Amino acid sequence: MANRARNSVIRQELMADEKKQDATQGRVKQEDVAVPAETVPGELAGEAVKPVPKPSKTLRHVSFAVAHVRATFNNTMIAISDAKGGVLVWSSSGRAGFKGSRKSTAYAAGVVGQEVARQAIGLGV
Repeated sequence: MANRARNSVIRQELMADEKKQDATQGRVKQEDVAVPAETVPGELAGEAVKPVPKPSKTLRHVSFAVAHVRATFNNTMIAISDAKGGVLVWSSSGRAGFKGSRKSTAYAAGVVGQEVARQAIGLGV
């Protein structure tokens, strides 16, 4: 405990000494330095930044798909994956809009299953 107090006092003294040196020597802090426009990318340089487009999910014709159902006491999660294990679509009862203890009901699991099936059919499974 005494070491912590001593270290904080030393830090405060060092910071005070640095402030005195900055004031006497006229140093410029990093925040005060202006950056030339050539080095700043995007909007800061006056150009409009275009967002990088995400690759859209395309129709993946999968002949064999596996449904992974994880039913816990608090939630139900369903994922449909291809044969290699890559997840094609997924959903959970929380994502379907259920909150609290309603997430663990059989009705919520049925809604999640229907939602995942709709998404999978939309991707061509």
